[in-house]
Parts: sequence; structure tokens; C-alpha cells
Amino acid sequence: MIQRLLYWLVLAALAPQLNAQEKPRVLILGDSISMGYTPFVQKMMADEAVVVRPKENCQGTTLGVEKIDEWLALEGGKWDVIHFNFGLHDLKRMDPATGKSSSNPEHPRQADIPAYTLQLKVIVEHLKATGAKLIFATTTPFPAGVTPHRDPEDADAYNIAAKGIAAAQGITINNLYAFVLPRMAELQRPANVHFTTEGSQALAERVVKSIQDTLKKPAPPAAKWRMVYPTWPKELAHYEKVVCAQYGDRKVTLDLYHPKAAGKYPGVLIIHGGGWYKGDIMSDKGLAERIALAGFVVAQLDYRLSGEAPYPAALHDCKAAIRFLRAHAAEYSLDTDHIGVIGGSAGGHLSGLTALTTGEKNLEGPGGNAEQSSDVQACIVMASTMDLVAAYGEKSGESVVKFLGGTGKERPDVYREASPIVHVTAKSPPTIFIEGEKDSAKIGRPEMQEKLRSFGIETSLHTLKDAPHPFWMSQPWLDQTSHIAIEFFTRNLKPQHP
Repeated sequence: MIQRLLYWLVLAALAPQLNAQEKPRVLILGDSISMGYTPFVQKMMADEAVVVRPKENCQGTTLGVEKIDEWLALEGGKWDVIHFNFGLHDLKRMDPATGKSSSNPEHPRQADIPAYTLQLKVIVEHLKATGAKLIFATTTPFPAGVTPHRDPEDADAYNIAAKGIAAAQGITINNLYAFVLPRMAELQRPANVHFTTEGSQALAERVVKSIQDTLKKPAPPAAKWRMVYPTWPKELAHYEKVVCAQYGDRKVTLDLYHPKAAGKYPGVLIIHGGGWYKGDIMSDKGLAERIALAGFVVAQLDYRLSGEAPYPAALHDCKAAIRFLRAHAAEYSLDTDHIGVIGGSAGGHLSGLTALTTGEKNLEGPGGNAEQSSDVQACIVMASTMDLVAAYGEKSGESVVKFLGGTGKERPDVYREASPIVHVTAKSPPTIFIEGEKDSAKIGRPEMQEKLRSFGIETSLHTLKDAPHPFWMSQPWLDQTSHIAIEFFTRNLKPQHP
């Protein structure tokens, strides 16, 4: 009898926890506006969901990038729905001298729209990885004259940027901005971004309705891959838009990373893809950060595209970038004797061409620092053709015609000169290849490896299972690519490595 009584007492004590485990789990992320409405949401949904929010103010996307994984792990994680907002802190003014909020309209925003957009994309990728159904709540409007300074029109501008990201990712939008705009005087405190108690309750009703509707929707399909965006690790020094070459008024720039710890580090130049006519360095920042964290100075080159300047302009920019790095080695902790190059697709072609044209003075170009060498000591080619004559000599695609200034029949000598396979010699650096299993065959790569082996030069092929063409930009293949690249560069660029 006593045992049975104890059983029922224990069961009664555990009942709330067992009941909670059966309920959907909802995470709310946001600034102080969400801090105002979350208690009402929790009360309204007490019987149908477990609603959790970090105790702290999540502020803007800058803090969000830093702490998103910590927030996602709250109370064991495993969320069914995540309702999130960032924007109100991003658009406020900050004193550049103190790093604190400012009432000076001339001071910069905490994160301008380009920075906000990039950082919000980073956060969204982390949210998507949970498999939860996502809801983005737009930033609520506010009147002129609030403190710290915010421009009322910025709320709409930042919302436009955020809604574009949400739409592209299939994320539900809870348009709190449109809900509040005609009722600002009724729901908000005077000259304030915050809401009255009644205003917070009204917001909560909208949030609850959005969560309830989203819970009824089917779960999103598991993502086969996810894009990777930069996280700006604290261990790295980061420099943006460093001018490495100049042609008249045209400046060619690098983004640079190096470990903050004292020392000299080997260098790696990353060359982005895009068919030589498009693309930018942003897609490769995940790779850049991973290599830099392994103890390398990493430079990403924003070279001239074919629509601006056809071949050999891009090659000249690559070589100018390497000469610049050597000329400014002391500023970036660079070991000038050990520099590697890596690129994917069109960037892979340029990586191979840069590495294999060692000593060919006619291809150096006029980018400056002519006293420095553009030689590299290791090369990685990702997903790229090595023989442009064999690939395009008879049937040239639009992008290669634009890049090389004509068809293969019209400019056979240029196609030959621009083919990395032609430049293999006994002085060529160790060169490896990384390709995706689902990508097309890369013409000239097997033959080029045969030539490298004939000179006793290290070469190998790494094929990533199920990987598409631009595998190095997304998971799960980014980490695989990084592992291969770091091992290869460490072995060839770090003389102290056994």
C-alpha cells in the first residue's frame, strides 16, 4: 500500500515535466521588445507549448553571431519553432570612440545594412541547422527623437533586407512593423522604441498566432547542404579592402587574416570562382577563416573580372597580390619563403596558372612591387579545367570567350598560354586537386597530374562524396576541404612540421 502511494506521489511530481516534454518547444530570440512580450506569450501558450527565451537582451546581429549557438543550446535545445528578430540595435548610432550607444546622428550605425545582411545570414544558417520551423519578426517602428539616435526610416530599410533573406530561405515572416505602424500612439510609450504593457500584450497576441499557425505546418525537409558565412574569430586579425595593386584609378584589393599571436606564418592566397566574369570573395570566407585559424596568413583577392578586363588581367592581379604580400610581410606576420595558393572553379584555374607560371616574367603584369617574387610553394586546384585548348578549342562557351577575348579558333595561342597544363616544369610546386563526386569531369586534370609525376612533383586527387561543383562554400564539404587544404599546406609550407 505504501509503495503504491509513493508511486503515485512520484508520478504526480513528475507530471509537469513529462507533460512539458510532450509539448512543442518554442524559442524566442530578440531585443528588449521581445523581452516585453515573451511573458505574455508564455502565459497564453502555457497549455500548448514550452516557450523559452534567453534571459539577456539578444541585441543586434553582431552579438547574435557571437552567441547564437549558446542560445540554441538553452535547456537542451531541440526546438520545434524559433521566432526571432534582429534590427533595432543594428540601426542605432554608436560612438566610435567609446563603443557605446550614441545620440549623435553623425555617428555610425552599430551594423550598417551590408553588415546587418551578412550577419543575419550567418545567424539564419545556424537556425536552419536545428531543423526547426523559423519565423522572422520584423523590427517594429518608432518615432523620431528616440535615444540613442535611430532614424525612423531605417526600420523599414532594415526590414526590407531581412525580408529578402527570409523569402529566399522560405522563412515565415511575422510583420510586426505593419501591425504596429498605424497604432504607434496607442501601443508605444511616448518618444520611445518600447511598448506599454497593453502594447506588449498586443504584440504577444500576434506572436502567439504566428507560432500556432507555424506549428501546424509540416516540418521543413532536412537540408542536404548549408551555406557557410564568416564568423570573425577573435583569434584572428582581419583587414578589409587592402589595396594590393593599382592601374590608374582602379584599385585591386585583398581581405586579409592572420593569427593575433606573435610569430611568422606562411601565407595562402585564396582566389574566388565565378566563371571569370562574376563572383566575389564572400563565398570563400568560411574557408579563409578555417585556414587562418590553423596558423596561416590568408589573403582573399578581389581581382578584375573579365567584363572589366579580359585575360591576362586576372592573372596579373593574382601575381601582384603575392608580390604585395611579400613586400608587406612585416605588417601581416608573413613568412615570405612559404606561400601557397588555392581556388575553386575559375579561381581554381587561376590558382593553377599562378602557381605553374613561376619565373615567366612576361606574365607578371604591371601591378607594382616588381622587385618581389610571385612564386608560390604549394598549390590547390578545386573543380577546374586545366587544359583550355582541349576543353574549349573547338566549342568555346560564352564565359571563356569573354575571358580570353575570342574563341579557341580565333585565339589558339592565348588558349594555350592560359592552360595551366602547358606550364608544368621540374620547378612546378606540389599541386593537388579537390573535386566533387557530383561535378563534371575536369578536362586536363589527369594529364596534368601525369606531367607533374614525371618530374617527381607531389600531386594527388581528393574526390568528395556527393559533393556538387561549388562544394567548398557549404557544409558538410567545407570542413572536408579545409582538412585536406590545411594538411597539405602545413606539410609544404611549415618547415618546422615533421
